[in-house]
Amino acid sequence: MEHFLKNFVSHLEDKRWFDRVILAMDERSEEEMEAALNLIESIWNKEGKALRTGGYVGNFYPQLRERLFVVTPHISNICDKPIPFSLFRTVAGERRSQGKLTDLYGMIADCPGIFSMSDPGEAAWTIWYVAFYGTNGSVKWAYDAWCEKPLEDNAHPYFEVGDMLLIYPGM
Repeated sequence: MEHFLKNFVSHLEDKRWFDRVILAMDERSEEEMEAALNLIESIWNKEGKALRTGGYVGNFYPQLRERLFVVTPHISNICDKPIPFSLFRTVAGERRSQGKLTDLYGMIADCPGIFSMSDPGEAAWTIWYVAFYGTNGSVKWAYDAWCEKPLEDNAHPYFEVGDMLLIYPGM
C-alpha cells in the first residue's frame, strides 16, 4: 500500500490535484483508522505535506478527530447521545475556525430521511438540522447505488425504498 500511495501522491502533484483530494474511511474501527492514518501521514509530497483525510467517527474519539480534515459522525450518534450535543457543536465550531470540515452522515433507517416514501419536508428538515448543529454539510451513504431496474422499481431487497440513491438514472 505504501508503494501505491507514493505513486498516487506523485500523480496528484503532476496533475496539480494534491490539494483537492481527501482520502476518507467509512465505518472503520478506531484501530483500523489509526493504522490507515499512520500510513497516510508517513507519505509526503514535495512540500512535506501528507494527504488530507476524512472519515466516519462514530464515537468522536478525540485522538482521531483531531487528525482528520473531515470528521463525519452518523446523525444517530448525536440523536442517541453517544456524542453530546454541546460537545459536537463546540467541536464543529473549533474545527471550522481551523479550516477543517465537520459533516453529519445519514443512511438507512434514518427518520426523517430522504427515501422515496419520505415526506418531501423531511429533506428540508435534514438541511436545517445540519445547519443547526453548525456543520459544513451532510453526507449520504449512497449517491447512485441503483437496484437492478431502477426506472421500473426502486425497491431494494435489503434497504428502504429509495435509500440507495440521491439521483435517479436519466436525470
